[in-house]
Amino acid sequence: MVFPAIDKRYNINYLYAEYNHALHTSQMAVKWHDIMEDGDRYNLQYRTAGDERVRSDHAALDNTTLPPSDDFWKSYLPPNGWNCRCTVEQVLRDDYPMSDPEVAKAVGDACTDEPKMRMFRYNAGQEMTVFPKKHPYFPKGCGDCKKYQNLAYDPNSDKCRACTIVGKLAVECGRLREYNCLKSDPHYKDLEYNATTGGLKATHIEHNFDKDKGIFGIPRGDYEKNAVQALFQNGYSIILQSEKKLDGEKCPDGYLNGVLMDIKGIEDGNPLYAMNRANTQKAKIAILYFHNHPDYSVDYIWDKFNYLPTWIKNNDRLQNKEVILEKILCVVRQVDGSFRIDEIKKPDT
Repeated sequence: MVFPAIDKRYNINYLYAEYNHALHTSQMAVKWHDIMEDGDRYNLQYRTAGDERVRSDHAALDNTTLPPSDDFWKSYLPPNGWNCRCTVEQVLRDDYPMSDPEVAKAVGDACTDEPKMRMFRYNAGQEMTVFPKKHPYFPKGCGDCKKYQNLAYDPNSDKCRACTIVGKLAVECGRLREYNCLKSDPHYKDLEYNATTGGLKATHIEHNFDKDKGIFGIPRGDYEKNAVQALFQNGYSIILQSEKKLDGEKCPDGYLNGVLMDIKGIEDGNPLYAMNRANTQKAKIAILYFHNHPDYSVDYIWDKFNYLPTWIKNNDRLQNKEVILEKILCVVRQVDGSFRIDEIKKPDT
């Protein structure tokens, strides 16, 4: 039996609203990242569609003008409701008067004051999420979870334990498919998959290892090989790609868990130059290999990573000022020959 009213509400109207929201949110997230490249050079202005369909509470936000760094945009970057068509535009500072931040926030609060509307108080570009954390798609309390399937992880919860298992199985199945695909590709060698840890490694036949010896008396290419082996043993997927230059630029070394990465051996103790080289090669992950470094510390690497954007900005010799790097993985060879792995995420995330 078909119920037309229910079918239209859930299968047409709701689906249409969800589609519009996903599309608009994605577009605004991309736009936000473009805006961030200019920083506060321009102000940001809230604009409605300007027709008779605009909601009155959205119209009250029209022409709100504030710098992108103002906290207002953390909560009220469009869309601010289902089927919202509002947007933002960069404007010259002298062309429009600055809005009062407190007044703007009060208007934004009023726009999303209803309990079911408060979930729209987020910035998709900053949080990198399509749907808000309080969306009914997520089970109660799951929106803030960073583990596997975005559940608010609780080791005592049956739901969370099941989600953890499902997440791991999904990763393992994906790795196994990738392994079978690479196995039939003649361009890859040294292919290995560990069914216990889920680790996967492979090397493109056009990937080169530096044969020159470093200060530790071993070929620098061994730094890379050691890092790959340590990560593989610890359940990572690490694929070394061809190093043929594209458009005259050196390519990153390959992919770590599907994300562009570059491996750098640290000999002098200062990782800033290595981080910058990985960033210049458009890698999102820099794998720093430390070979018997007694002075290594996570805090020191974090401080350098935190300082990287300032260092790049103030270095006149660097043409690329954009910081693409999102994560540092430190692979540290211990005195006993074992390896320690530390993950350091981008400080502002």
